[in-house]
Amino acid sequence: MLLDSHAHLLSLEDPEGAVSRAAAEGVGKIVSIGTGIESSLATIEFSRKYRGVYVSVGIHPHSASSFSEQAVREIEGMLEDSKVVALGETGLDLHYMKSSREEQIVSFLLWRSSCNGNQTLALQAPRLLNLSAFPPFFLPPVCLNFRPRVG
Repeated sequence: MLLDSHAHLLSLEDPEGAVSRAAAEGVGKIVSIGTGIESSLATIEFSRKYRGVYVSVGIHPHSASSFSEQAVREIEGMLEDSKVVALGETGLDLHYMKSSREEQIVSFLLWRSSCNGNQTLALQAPRLLNLSAFPPFFLPPVCLNFRPRVG
């Protein structure tokens, strides 16, 4: 059985078809990534239709400017759901720069400081870190999503 650990099913034209095609090719489990509060909630709801679809909830670095302590609390609440298996996608994405480097660093540090000593660490949820420039400090277990730096 294969596992797809980083899918953005809800960004596809036919997410249901993608799940079916993946299953036909031997992919037994898929972790679909939420990139913000709304997409994380929608991805959880979508995952309920499929036995092998699970969710990672978080706020993508592209949306770092919308990151807040309230967002951390909302994401933490989602971690209680049995379909949620990971925390993220978070980190730094200095390739596309849809949020400034400073906003990304501030949001990542806020996320890290908010995780200390709360349910997130108690759950030992994997962190999906998008690190296109350099790896900041993180706590294992971790799934890294690297992309080559262009230019």
